[in-house]
Amino acid sequence: MSEISHISSDGRMTTITEASSLIRRLAEPAPPGDSVKAAMRRAWRKLPDWSANRIRDVWHAEKRVRLRAEELEHLRKATAQEKAAKDELQELRARVKRLECLLENSAH
Repeated sequence: MSEISHISSDGRMTTITEASSLIRRLAEPAPPGDSVKAAMRRAWRKLPDWSANRIRDVWHAEKRVRLRAEELEHLRKATAQEKAAKDELQELRARVKRLECLLENSAH
């Protein structure tokens, strides 16, 4: 998925660009051959208070879209929670692997 880049005159990412990036992160991971429509659907499932049209407009960083501060904060929080959950899952998988190795070594 391509990243949309709207940079303000002072070199910072615009609000709509940040929101688009956050929604795209919520749609990850994308299976091979995934469509944009399917990715937007995944993001929509994680943002039940948002309409599919709102997600599409923010996904495409439509210039006419105006985001409220609480919407952007909601996206930031949802993305942070998603990352924390993925990190925790990764840690648990590593722990299970270490325990399986210990069990295997103690069986011999």
